[in-house]
Amino acid sequence: MAVPIDLNGNGQLDANENFYSTVDSLNAAIADGRYPSPPARPLWFVTKNKPTNPVIVAFLKWVLTDGQHLVPAAGYVTLKNEQLQSGLEILK
Repeated sequence: MAVPIDLNGNGQLDANENFYSTVDSLNAAIADGRYPSPPARPLWFVTKNKPTNPVIVAFLKWVLTDGQHLVPAAGYVTLKNEQLQSGLEILK
């Protein structure tokens, strides 16, 4: 369970700060930036150079395609389509 955050510091939870009723509404608030960072923040895969190992490239492509269906069940927010496409472009 997430503890509500008084984003504007007025001592109460205003309507625009009250997105905690369901996991879906909380995830939507995280995805669109209403929930502050941290504790919500992007997670990155980092490589020294553009990956060339076929196994690593295949894994990263899977993460950006078929693997996305596992993201919500793990408690994370799925990437926006533009982010997914950008990641796939890097791997070409």
